[in-house]
Amino acid sequence: MIVILRLLLPAVAAVFLVGCASTADLTAHESSTCEVHHCAMTIETVPCHPGGTSDYLPAFQIARQSQFPHHGGWHFSEDHGYMYARQLRTHVCPECTKSYERWQTAARSPLNSTN
Repeated sequence: MIVILRLLLPAVAAVFLVGCASTADLTAHESSTCEVHHCAMTIETVPCHPGGTSDYLPAFQIARQSQFPHHGGWHFSEDHGYMYARQLRTHVCPECTKSYERWQTAARSPLNSTN
């Protein structure tokens, strides 16, 4: 049993570490035109919080879907189906990124009652 664990543990650790360092490519299944702002997008690599989901942040989830679905800020990996990706290669809309930054600033405002 100990021999099996000694062989299995490094293999599991290697898979986990490779997955954590990975970049998920979403570009093959995306349009190059933003459906919200109707402008051309560029392909960029954006940071991704591995294992995270915006389902725990309902206000962000609603705003992300309707105002900035293609922003260039931090993403949550489970929102895109990649549980351990540290980065996403995706289409980024400049207007979505501006909306995302405005939303983030407003969400941090001391006048915002949700903080």
